[in-house]
Amino acid sequence: MMRENEQGYTMMEVISVLAIIGVLAASAAKLVSNMFDRYKASRVADQIVEMQKVINRRYVAEGNYSNLSAETLIQEKLVSGDMRSDDKIVHPYGDVEVTGGSISFKVAYKTLPYNVCVTLANLNWIIQDSSDLVTLDINGNKYAWPEAASDAKHQLPMDISRAMSDCKRDKDNTITWEFQ
Repeated sequence: MMRENEQGYTMMEVISVLAIIGVLAASAAKLVSNMFDRYKASRVADQIVEMQKVINRRYVAEGNYSNLSAETLIQEKLVSGDMRSDDKIVHPYGDVEVTGGSISFKVAYKTLPYNVCVTLANLNWIIQDSSDLVTLDINGNKYAWPEAASDAKHQLPMDISRAMSDCKRDKDNTITWEFQ
């Protein structure tokens, strides 16, 4: 026999509590995911700056980048551990391609998501004559400093609205930096 002052949880109350817990868990997962995405984007930006400095230090005495290759950078342990994958250089979203020439070298980051592409396109490189950056190519749209002898159609510094239009939302993006 049940007493009048006994109370229990109804099925609706249990379902309501479970729904609230579910919403909180989904919100927490989204927050953690966003924080991780921001970390990865920040790490990619740090990596290109580090790579440019390491390559310049390594090859400055030679004055020539023709011997530059991903294999050389990996063998000489000039690439951070999180950028090495067997015999190639990688970033959190895909592959990195490094090529050297007689007076300059190129670093290409492939398969970048839109938000990372925009962030990297707007990195604050040292301005004009003091910059080692010669050209910047975003999905085939090439930029150079106004006084540079280049076939670039656009001028640096990068305008954020141009970066937003050159980086594609519906596909993976490639950014190539040319340094000397």
